Amino acid sequence: MKKLIPAYLRIIIIFFAVFGTMEYFIDSGNQPAFVKFPMVSLFLFVFLFLLIAIEITVNAVDTITYQLLTEEQKAKLEETSAVSYKESAWFKKLIKALTKSEPIENEGQLLLDHDYDGIKELDNSLPPWWVYLFYGCIIFAVVYLVRFEVMGGDNQEMELKKEMAQAQIDIANYKKTAPDLMDEKTVTLLTSPADLATGKKIFMTNCVACHRPDAGGLIGPNLTDDRWILGGGIKNVFHTITNGGRDGKGMIAWSKSGMKPKDIQLVASYVLSLQGSNPVNPKAPEGEVWTDSGSPKKVDAVVETKTETTETATKTDVTVSENNVVLLTSPADLAAGKKIFMTTCVACHRPDAGGLIGPNLTDNRWILGGGIKNVVNTITNGGREGKGMVAWSKSGMKPKDIQLVASYVLSLQGTNPPNPKAPEGDVWVGSVKK
Repeated sequence: MKKLIPAYLRIIIIFFAVFGTMEYFIDSGNQPAFVKFPMVSLFLFVFLFLLIAIEITVNAVDTITYQLLTEEQKAKLEETSAVSYKESAWFKKLIKALTKSEPIENEGQLLLDHDYDGIKELDNSLPPWWVYLFYGCIIFAVVYLVRFEVMGGDNQEMELKKEMAQAQIDIANYKKTAPDLMDEKTVTLLTSPADLATGKKIFMTNCVACHRPDAGGLIGPNLTDDRWILGGGIKNVFHTITNGGRDGKGMIAWSKSGMKPKDIQLVASYVLSLQGSNPVNPKAPEGEVWTDSGSPKKVDAVVETKTETTETATKTDVTVSENNVVLLTSPADLAAGKKIFMTTCVACHRPDAGGLIGPNLTDNRWILGGGIKNVVNTITNGGREGKGMVAWSKSGMKPKDIQLVASYVLSLQGTNPPNPKAPEGDVWVGSVKK
């Protein structure tokens, strides 16, 4: 039995129509949908299998039906199938409706009286499709004339300008609610406990190395006072975290390190919540005083003055120095040293002393010397120049506290924390360099 479209063509056309539709409507980025989403490939495979199965089933049904026909019915079916679709009644009727053409035997009735050198003209009617298209163009022209020339409707250029203006308004409104499109102009201060807790977690992961866990300042400035180097308030702090600090000062642009605008808003809000928290031994003030409204007020430069420690220090603080210091081993002293370490040292050395910015303190290698005297000297006077280790005696740490934290550090020898920093310096056994 003859069919207008062969089975294999039907399968190909239907399959690729479905395939193209899925690729158009499924958002798969730069990859084809059937590559990015394995379920799409599975669906297409099953769909192709079903198409082939349906064609085989329909062909089998046609074959069985044909075998059930009588010889007369078979002959009539074959005669019908042998007729071209152009000779079929439905096709002739369609062409007649579209063209209104007359049979060739009626040409004599259509001839006009005039001729040119034997060339005669037939008075055929215009094809209906052409006539209707012409009428449609006339109607469109009238509507267009009234709409744009009489009523002053917007032309394409004006429509574009209005759509662009509306798009800018929509973008601005979207930015207000889209956290990852936030910028310093649209950011707002967060104050809920949940937001501040999230901001604290981000701060503890990324900021303590330079600002200490209590934000009192280490390599970076103290974030708990009312002075700001690059401006206070949520917008300025957001800008500083996003774009980085002064050139060469170490503050990186966190947006370029993968921190999203929403996370920057959270950590900036947490930092501002620390105002006035008064941490122990904060770094000296830097920058200008900012009021709550964000308006800067310049003040005179801070003049650092040294306190006469001999007037306030205890007898223990006066007598302890790197020359006469001794290693402390009592549980009470080590517990006190651990408390100081957790407050001031974890930002660079990790809570387990395995090393972060600073070196691993649990192995037997020391950059500036091991043993209680060398460690006390390093904490007191600072590390190598430009390496970030501050002179803690100049930051207000008392000699007794330095002795306590140095003893605690030495008690950590051989504790083997997970994933320690690579060894640095020379091997020391006690106070002896090997």
